[in-house]
Amino acid sequence: ADGTIASTVTTDAIRANVIEVVSTVKNNIPTATGTAVTETQNLKVEILKGKHIGQTVVIQNVIDNSKQNTYKLAKGDDVFLSISEDANGTITEANIYQIARDNQLLYLLGAFALSMILIGGSKGIKSIFTLAFTVIMVLKVFLTYTLKGYDPITLSIIICIAISIVTLTVVGGLNRK
Repeated sequence: ADGTIASTVTTDAIRANVIEVVSTVKNNIPTATGTAVTETQNLKVEILKGKHIGQTVVIQNVIDNSKQNTYKLAKGDDVFLSISEDANGTITEANIYQIARDNQLLYLLGAFALSMILIGGSKGIKSIFTLAFTVIMVLKVFLTYTLKGYDPITLSIIICIAISIVTLTVVGGLNRK
C-alpha cells in the first residue's frame, strides 16, 4: 500500500439520453411459485448535463415486473443517472437514478394553465398569477427562512396572511369587505 486512500464522489440526477439499446437479455429466475422473467438491457447513454457533458457510458437497466419503477427503455428516452467518479474525475460507475419526466410535467402544467385561461378568462389568468405567487412564497421565502433557523409557525402565519391578501386583492379586486 502506498498510503493513499481511493476516494469516490457520487453525483445524482445527471441528465442523459439513451442513444442506443446495445442488447436485451431475458433471464428466467426460478422462484417458489414458478419462474420469474426479468430482462437486462445494456444501454449506451450520452450525458447531457454536468462536467461530463457529451461523454457516453454503457449502463445496465434491469426490468423486473415484480418491482416498481422498472421500465423498458428505448432510443431517445431521457433518464437521470447516478454517477460515481474517482479522485481524478473519471466515471467509475453509472446507474439509472430515475426516468426523466420533467417534459411531461411541463406539458401537463401548460395544459392546466391553458384550461384555466379558457374556462376562467381574466379570472383564470389572475388565479394563475396568484398560484405562482403562492409557490414562490412557499419555496423561496418559507423554505429559505426555515433553513436559516426562523420559527416555521410564525413564518407560516405571516406567509399565509400575505398570500391571502394578495390572492383576494388580485382575484376579487379592492372593495370594502
